[in-house]
Amino acid sequence: MILIALLTLASFVEAPTTPIASFQQNTENEAMLDLMADKCRACHNPESYERKARRDLPDASDLRYLAEEFVAPGDLEMSDLWLTLEDNLMPPSDCTVPALTAVERAVVSDWIMSLAKPGAMESLPGGEGPVKLSWVEWVSHHHSAVVHFPIALLLGALLAYLLGEAAAMAFCLRWGAISVLPAVVLGLLNIGYSNMGGADVERHRLLGFVLSGVALLTWWLHEKRMAAQSHAGAKSSLSKSLLMALLVIAALLIALGHTGGPLVFGDAYFRIPL
Repeated sequence: MILIALLTLASFVEAPTTPIASFQQNTENEAMLDLMADKCRACHNPESYERKARRDLPDASDLRYLAEEFVAPGDLEMSDLWLTLEDNLMPPSDCTVPALTAVERAVVSDWIMSLAKPGAMESLPGGEGPVKLSWVEWVSHHHSAVVHFPIALLLGALLAYLLGEAAAMAFCLRWGAISVLPAVVLGLLNIGYSNMGGADVERHRLLGFVLSGVALLTWWLHEKRMAAQSHAGAKSSLSKSLLMALLVIAALLIALGHTGGPLVFGDAYFRIPL
């Protein structure tokens, strides 16, 4: 009778599959969080000076955002996170963080495969994702797009000068000098919102101020000279001093490109492949 009673009681008790699955999932999440803290969060965090890292993955401790953006649950070959590791792109080669060991890669693969379990995605910690931007901050992110206008126009002014196209040169110089101003303003806003700092940022900012001053001064002096020639009835001509100014502007643009590129793409962007 006692045996029958115990068997009857056991039939009403559910197997503890859910708590075990939850425990396993929590263990895998904790292992992944430890790995991300050790290998990734130095660059991938909201306060990081590594702009590209912060843009791609704002917070390495946000596993839900990581899974939703870079993982196909249960499928390694369709998961960008796994493919990035397989291609040895993370940690980057110029980073002081050592590459992942076989054991650490196993942590990542086990975590990706575990996300295929029912309810696994919902149990992930995080979910905040990127901080919602204000409109001003969103506009400041267009600095890298706006800078292409003064680059193209001011270099176009130099090319037009060399070809003897006075009208085209005047057009490119005018709008190139004017378009430097919004590029500088957006750059200053972008630096402020991204909390970027350091010698490279200061050098880039200083070059931006110098370029805007030289470009606007060159445009003003050229317009003044053309007005004087027109008033005197003389034929318009391009001065050699204008050529020197345009060459200085071109040199400043090159310097700005070489200081701005690493700020966006990392210190190794212009590294000589030796």
